Amino acid sequence: MNKLGTLILWALAEIYHGKTQSVPAKGGIPGILRIPSVEELKKYFKTAGAGDYDKKVHWCGIFQTYLLIKAGVACHWKYEIVDDSNGKDLEILKGPAAQKGLAIGDIVRIHHHEHHFMVFDPVASGFVRSFEGNAQGPEYPTLAANWMGNMKHNVVSDIYMRYRVLS
Repeated sequence: MNKLGTLILWALAEIYHGKTQSVPAKGGIPGILRIPSVEELKKYFKTAGAGDYDKKVHWCGIFQTYLLIKAGVACHWKYEIVDDSNGKDLEILKGPAAQKGLAIGDIVRIHHHEHHFMVFDPVASGFVRSFEGNAQGPEYPTLAANWMGNMKHNVVSDIYMRYRVLS
């Protein structure tokens, strides 16, 4: 399996294992929320190279970095996802170019609070269905799939950066 397929499988495994909670459907597809354990949060931070888990730190990008590393992508976290492959594993686009041609498995960063999430339903405009960590902020650590709680900000027009797995 290639790295993109592995990335998507890791995202599914992290969000859907354990005790999940369905949230009301918006747009026909219900969302899923899961609260990770402190041990899981520590694992995300350590694997991403972000040090020890800190309950005051927003960890959405750390979670996406964790998923990329588990998929075999050479990268680490340093207040953003850093490509250690010199462009072999990741294509990184900024600005308006990052909003075009979204594909499943793309990881995007939006302007609002610098939130990171993974695209699972490509769209050209409007809300982006996603897999995300830190979905409700650090006070309520939550993993989410298709959660519409960030509907105001998880939109194509707010995307500032896109990371795409190439291999």
